[in-house]
Amino acid sequence: MVSIIIPCYNVEDTLPFTIESILKQTDSNWEILAVNDGSTDMTAEVIKKYANNNPKIKLYSKKNGGVSSARNLGLKYAKGDWIYFLDADDLIDSYLIETINNQPNDTDVMIFEFIMESNDHYRHYKLTNPSTLFRDYLTNKQTIHISSLATRRNFIEKHPISFDEQTHYGEDREFIAKLFTFKPSYICLNKILFKYQVREGSAMTSRNYNSRKFSSILASERTYKSLINTSEERSALAVLAFTIVRHLKMYNEFKIKDTELYPKLKEYVQKYVQGLHFYGFGHIEFYTTVAGILAYNNKLLKLFLHLY
Repeated sequence: MVSIIIPCYNVEDTLPFTIESILKQTDSNWEILAVNDGSTDMTAEVIKKYANNNPKIKLYSKKNGGVSSARNLGLKYAKGDWIYFLDADDLIDSYLIETINNQPNDTDVMIFEFIMESNDHYRHYKLTNPSTLFRDYLTNKQTIHISSLATRRNFIEKHPISFDEQTHYGEDREFIAKLFTFKPSYICLNKILFKYQVREGSAMTSRNYNSRKFSSILASERTYKSLINTSEERSALAVLAFTIVRHLKMYNEFKIKDTELYPKLKEYVQKYVQGLHFYGFGHIEFYTTVAGILAYNNKLLKLFLHLY
């Protein structure tokens, strides 16, 4: 059985489409754990309506604490052999649950392809080289979404693995990195089984730089520290440095921002981005990307140089 964990916060308009995509599955061996994270709209009522008609749909309500705490609560009550995380505005292919349930017993993680869709953009994220997947994931050469993989529940419980509840951005990447540090047996499928839908007003499109966004730097730093003295250390350092520079770009561009975070950004630039030179780091793709970010406008370049 697959336990589908859906964190829900003010998603009364999109949640029905997500649940309907689950109800259309070719394999009915699933359960939904819909975690209402302190919604102020009719989200809870939407879940209750579905739950009243289907005992496999369960509602769990909690005070608002963010997507990480909602997913952790779902993990606590999940009963399935497999864990699958799905956001309340995304869709799954009708064969997903069947595909997960048919995996060999010795498979810890199943990873598959997905598409990303917004009002003006469409992209197919392919899996091109399974043998280097983790390293490629760290450096964004291959993309894994939290909803483009399913994990054995016993693997998560054995290690154990959970979401950091103080992290509001980048929590997905940290969770996936934790999975791979424990070296699971995994299989990659060249099938599109998930649609990631980007909508205006979501957390990912908010243009407000605050401590919640800054938390993704902390998540990236923890991932890097967990990989020190491994073959992925340098890749993780490059990603951390890139994340810091990207945040500097956001801080510069966003009109609404917490100015108290600037000294922290400065500290991280000096600690990790400048430090790459002392490591003798030669990641040409990283430097090309950073150069592109800094060339975005002259003001940002001056701000970056000022930090040194």
